[in-house]
Amino acid sequence: MFIIYGTRTDLKTDAELQPIQCENCGHFAPQMLFRKIWRFTLFHIPTFGFCQKRGTMCKNCGKIHPLKKRQYKEIRRNIA
Repeated sequence: MFIIYGTRTDLKTDAELQPIQCENCGHFAPQMLFRKIWRFTLFHIPTFGFCQKRGTMCKNCGKIHPLKKRQYKEIRRNIA
């Protein structure tokens, strides 16, 4: 009997923010608010998430600016 297990990464886009100047490329581009979630899989079925990173990403260059949990929740609250 074989047990197949592993991990999987999901990228959840939560909102598109207003265009601001990117620190990396210098362009005024929309930023995306996202969560990156690592999940444990059993027989290719995601069972539970064990790590989560939050941040904003520039749509022009793809640079990711990490956010702390408190910052992420504050931005989400201000959008809704």
